[in-house]
Amino acid sequence: MRKGKAGFNILYANDTWIGLIYTTEYKDIVLVHFFAISESYRSGGYGSKVIDSMKVTHSRKRIVLNIEQLDKREKNYPQRVKRKAFYEKNGFSSSGYIVKEPREKLEMLIFGGSISKEEIEAIYKSIFGSIIGFLLRPKIIKI
Repeated sequence: MRKGKAGFNILYANDTWIGLIYTTEYKDIVLVHFFAISESYRSGGYGSKVIDSMKVTHSRKRIVLNIEQLDKREKNYPQRVKRKAFYEKNGFSSSGYIVKEPREKLEMLIFGGSISKEEIEAIYKSIFGSIIGFLLRPKIIKI
């Protein structure tokens, strides 16, 4: 991070650190790998401001991200519900796909259109490459 990484941004409000976001781009798709607002600044509108900024910066692109699948058996179920509500409030909707990684199932959300299974697979192939990607690439499941 100290040397810089494309798509990695530290978020500030004035001179105060408030969070992080890491994205990559594939054709007309922006994949949000990681987005976090510091707990002490949540519910202050900062997350929505970052999303609004992304919508302007990437106005001709679809924005996708993965959230933990809603599962009432999980300890953090209320947090998962709140997270999904936040993204829905900001214009995201279900892509209709689950991204199954070795340890968890994630629901892919999208803003700005729809996405196909083939596009999702191509994104992950682009991220991981063909050899490593063959081993690490998640399984894409239609909901």
